[in-house]
Amino acid sequence: MKIFLCLCVLLVATAALVAAPFADWSAITERQTNVDLAAQTATERASANDLVLVAPWPFGIPFNRYYHGAARWMTIPNIEEHRVHRYDLVKAKMIAEHPIDDLAEDRVFLVPVR
Repeated sequence: MKIFLCLCVLLVATAALVAAPFADWSAITERQTNVDLAAQTATERASANDLVLVAPWPFGIPFNRYYHGAARWMTIPNIEEHRVHRYDLVKAKMIAEHPIDDLAEDRVFLVPVR
């Protein structure tokens, strides 16, 4: 009897694991970010003399993967490593007195557009 109960529990758990993704399939397949589209647009529109600013900095990793343009790009704050999340570099920027001084020699204005 105990073996039968264990098999029933195992069967119900397996059925739940198989059925769970289909319960809200639209949320699973929903686009989580549009960094690939932004990188494609920047590749098409930005010239070699332009500067592409990517904010926030964690989007630099997928942008690095999808961007193939001629323009120079950097994150805000400017993190040099874009293969993995380097929180040690972010921490160094956070405790710096002027964390975005390396963006430009003059002033940088970022205007959010909705």
